[in-house]
Amino acid sequence: MRFDRTLCYILLFALAVIVDGKELDATTAATTNNSVANGNVCELKQCSCVNSTSDVNGRYNHFVDCSHRRLTKVPLAKTLPHPTRHLDLSMNNITVVEKFESIEQLNRLSLATNGLREIDHFAFEQLPNLVALDLSYNELEEIPATLFNDLSELQFLNLSHNRFKFIPVELFKSNAFLHELNLAHNKIQFIQPDTFSYLGQLQILSLASNSFYSIATGMFHRLEKLEQLDLSGNDFQYVPTNALHLLKQLQFLDLSENPIRVLDMASFHQLTSILELKLNKMPSLVRIEKRTFSTLKNLQRLSIEDNPHLSTIDENAFVAMFDRQSISIKYVSLRRNQLSWLSEKTLPFFLNPLTFLSGNLTYLDLRQNPWNCDCNVRWMHYCHGAPEFEKDIMCSTPKLYSGQELVTIETKNLRCKSNQYNESHYLFFLSLFFMTGLFLSIMMLIFREKLVQFYGKRHRTNEGSIYYVRAQSEQME
Repeated sequence: MRFDRTLCYILLFALAVIVDGKELDATTAATTNNSVANGNVCELKQCSCVNSTSDVNGRYNHFVDCSHRRLTKVPLAKTLPHPTRHLDLSMNNITVVEKFESIEQLNRLSLATNGLREIDHFAFEQLPNLVALDLSYNELEEIPATLFNDLSELQFLNLSHNRFKFIPVELFKSNAFLHELNLAHNKIQFIQPDTFSYLGQLQILSLASNSFYSIATGMFHRLEKLEQLDLSGNDFQYVPTNALHLLKQLQFLDLSENPIRVLDMASFHQLTSILELKLNKMPSLVRIEKRTFSTLKNLQRLSIEDNPHLSTIDENAFVAMFDRQSISIKYVSLRRNQLSWLSEKTLPFFLNPLTFLSGNLTYLDLRQNPWNCDCNVRWMHYCHGAPEFEKDIMCSTPKLYSGQELVTIETKNLRCKSNQYNESHYLFFLSLFFMTGLFLSIMMLIFREKLVQFYGKRHRTNEGSIYYVRAQSEQME
């Protein structure tokens, strides 16, 4: 009985401790949010505050880091030090954002990774000097058309990793100075043509990992300064050339991870300004046809990697791409495709020793392809010693060289079946001709004596005969 009573007391005590602990946690959480709401977040050490003099005028700027603090609400303006120019509220539990109080000097704000679901239509109305805004990695499905109306100084906007399906056509009408816009990793299928018409200063645009299968022809017609465009991870079956050719300053283009099956001479028509092109991880790409890259005369970096079905690059795919007097290419990677052969005519500028060693080329990678080590890869063998050339080219076929490094095979043994076939036929006919001539010569030697005897006997018979010819006078008598 005494033991049972003791056990009962222990259980009651443990229960009391658990209840008190939960109340203490709740009190702590409430105190945290209340202190953020009612006290100076720096003095109460609810956020990490750093002073700096990075301002061009030498003034103090406060960087207030409230990330990873389990906040459920945005701190009140009066709890922030003055002037707060950078406020980081990322990695919290703020699911609803109401209208911010006036923080006049604030120019950088992050609300990333909060599970944010709702946002007030005029949430940033009193943040007129905001330059950078990060709303990425949230759960937003809709974005109010008026959300950025008063952010005339905005230059960097990150809306990636949300659930947007639709972008209001007037969303960016007040953001004429926007330089970088990230809409990647959403569910957008279509953007109306005039949506970007206000962004004349835009330089970087990412539409990666959405659901685009086409782009309206005029969607980029006002983006005169756009330099970088990421269209990777969408549903394009063809390169949207008609929309892209309006981007006269475009330097970087990424079309990776799109189900494009064939690239041809129309794919990059008139895109002469491109410096870097990425065509990686394309699940359906099987062939690159002739003149595909012919108009990319300023291309410096080309990446065609990790395409599981790419087995053919036409030997004229790069024809007319480069002026022989001015070769701009610096980086080429064809790594991890299904290429078994690559004609020496495909990349002719690599075969000129002077060009290859002293030109602009700094990197060439052909590794991890199922190379058929025959006469078509001899040129790779010759390039193997150049510092720009990535080594470790492994043979897949023929079976004799499977798993063997190309450089270990003598060039004279890198033969093509067609060449071997022609050589054997040539040797056969040469031998046949020789044997026929030899046979005729032997036959002439064998029958020479009989011929001589035959013709000689005939001449001797004529010479040994005596003919009597009667004189004419005798005949008359």
